[in-house]
Amino acid sequence: MRIIATDASGHDPGDFIATGNETSYIDVSFLTFGDWIREEFATTLISPSSRVVGKKSKLDRPKTPIRLVAIDLDGTLLRSDKNLTNHSARAIMQALLSGVQVVLATARPPRSTREIHKHLKLETVTIHYNGAVIYDLCKDRTLYHQSLRPGIAINIAHMVRRIDPQISVTAEILNRRYADHIKPPIPEPERRFVPDYIGPYPNFLHQPVTKLMLRTDAQKMQQIRQAVRQAYVKQVSILVSDKQQIQIMAPGVNKAVTLARVAAYYDIPQSQVMAIGDAGNDATMIQWAGLGVAVANAWPKVLDIADTVVPSNDENGVAFAINEYVLDKKM
Repeated sequence: MRIIATDASGHDPGDFIATGNETSYIDVSFLTFGDWIREEFATTLISPSSRVVGKKSKLDRPKTPIRLVAIDLDGTLLRSDKNLTNHSARAIMQALLSGVQVVLATARPPRSTREIHKHLKLETVTIHYNGAVIYDLCKDRTLYHQSLRPGIAINIAHMVRRIDPQISVTAEILNRRYADHIKPPIPEPERRFVPDYIGPYPNFLHQPVTKLMLRTDAQKMQQIRQAVRQAYVKQVSILVSDKQQIQIMAPGVNKAVTLARVAAYYDIPQSQVMAIGDAGNDATMIQWAGLGVAVANAWPKVLDIADTVVPSNDENGVAFAINEYVLDKKM
């Protein structure tokens, strides 16, 4: 069964909503995939699969041509050492020359995607924060922003600070990072993101917040997580990336709804979209796309819902998918 991604009012998902101080809120509560979108999927801590490419990868070429390819970055396009291979870059550039739109769809903010976008000579918009933001890196502007509702972030911060006066409160707001203080130890993926501002959280949580991050020791974090869930169960989504941190975003934020907006913007039907990913945050767009592709190192549940499985991120899986299903070339 395919998912049709529209908002509750029936608005065209391709209509981007420019944001100054305005933020769009869309009802995407109908997009339910069991545990995938909510924190239970992230906390399962399933190791990436070592399954090799098998029978599931032997698909015929799509009956309709692929005109848009959405690609996750970490664990998919980028190797485990965070580098981009020449094979993948070459395949993407050949797709561009064939008139195919290539869209990066990532959990990263725009600032840490810019160099990859530039290196690949892309001019397309990009999807960030797992679908909360659509950004135009060429013109350095936000086209769409689904933030937490006004007041929620600061109220959560007040509540958790009463539980743990030392908890670290950090926020991603569009393309900037804010923190009230830095609480060690900092997980490796976070170390490359230096805050643009460090100061009292009331100074920055008055803005529309893209992502709120709370960090403390593991024992206290369990209590914090339960408190946030109980008080804001229908108003936020919670992602647990490690035992000492939770990430809080608007409910229903996911890559499928935002990819549908981007496809409509480029006037490309769902059937002509290919999405490639590896992790739980890629599951919705892989299931929504006309052709959903998982790299071989993907999480087991992602491997199960994908239409096809290609080699891993360390074995040029993205290049394989583009050559096989977009350019009709064998690697």
